[in-house]
Amino acid sequence: MSLIWILVMSLFGGLGPAPSGSEPAPPDGTSLVASWSQSEHETLGPEVVGPTVVIETEADRDAFAARLPAEVPTGDLEAVDLSRHVVVAGGYPRCQEHSRVVETDRGYRLEVVDGDERVSCGWSPYTIDVWAVERS
Repeated sequence: MSLIWILVMSLFGGLGPAPSGSEPAPPDGTSLVASWSQSEHETLGPEVVGPTVVIETEADRDAFAARLPAEVPTGDLEAVDLSRHVVVAGGYPRCQEHSRVVETDRGYRLEVVDGDERVSCGWSPYTIDVWAVERS
């Protein structure tokens, strides 16, 4: 191998998709409850739901549901037992990306995982993912 190749790889070896298994595991008992896309519900957008909303009470859930457009089905959200789960929701433009829940020292947050960087989307529909996390 040439010295130039070794230098290039050492400088740029960290670019690209993360190696398999390097992503933090979601908290135990985490499951995707619902996912709504702007491609199906045109009025969804960042003004409806930002990056992370944590729902712990019925009042939180009612306030969150009230911000959603009327045509968005909320039955799966309403079915989550909040005595046993915390709901973590958030929105992001989705092309090849997907979301996951991570636990930090400040609580739960929705994290967006980049997809294939080689794919360029002309339009990425805003997507809201809703996760349930078992209370510990």
